[in-house]
Amino acid sequence: MPPHTNMTPNETSLDASALRERRQSQYNPLPHRLAEGENATPLEVVGASASDKLVIMMVGLPATGKTHIARRICRFISFFHDIPSQIFNVGDYRRKICGAKMPASFYDPKNEEALEQRTMACNAALSDLIDYMKQDGVRIGVFDATNSSRERRNHLCKALEEAGIGAKKMFLESICDDDKLLEENIRKVKVSTPDYKGEDPDKAVADFKERRAQYMSYYETLDSSDGSYIKIVNCRTFVVNAIRGYLPLKVSYSYCDFYCVGKYWM
Repeated sequence: MPPHTNMTPNETSLDASALRERRQSQYNPLPHRLAEGENATPLEVVGASASDKLVIMMVGLPATGKTHIARRICRFISFFHDIPSQIFNVGDYRRKICGAKMPASFYDPKNEEALEQRTMACNAALSDLIDYMKQDGVRIGVFDATNSSRERRNHLCKALEEAGIGAKKMFLESICDDDKLLEENIRKVKVSTPDYKGEDPDKAVADFKERRAQYMSYYETLDSSDGSYIKIVNCRTFVVNAIRGYLPLKVSYSYCDFYCVGKYWM
């Protein structure tokens, strides 16, 4: 069993090769559109209702593919199920509020001034997510951030409940402790972001690894106390816990299928 995958009785581990064999005959290249009008099939018949909402909260250290996963899920849900979805990336809010090129020390949890600014970015993204989820109709919102501590995740859940949006909640964690995958992702993706634009690649890699180490100092992986969640470990092993409901199951199936084609998320 790979690291971080100690499972409770409610969890299910799925191997990518088994999923590939199970799903390869069920691919449908055509988008699904829900019929409209007085003769339309009720949403309840296909497993949803007109008020179904889902908030997905990403979890994971930097350079584990969270944003890529969020984008793929939203594209899948929008194209095949015609369900509105939107990503709220805290990194984008942080760049607008604090600027792009911040040193690794900015992410030090002991840096109180920087922590206040990063919290401001998180809260701005959360506020926009809540406003989006308050709109009428079926929809999915993705809160894309590291969400490294259980305290932070509890804060998100409490804020969503107090907002009264009536949405289901689930976490989606990406874990990567494969040094080769990490190095490839950092060099191919991270050094080309606005945070390191124009920087020497080797210096950018060193700074990003230092930033990642800041998050590792207080990172807490998901467990059963976090409620519904999915984990993927090194693009190979899946852990699914307490996933129920039409939208969460759709996300779960699509998420697992993404990794059954022998490709990385880099």
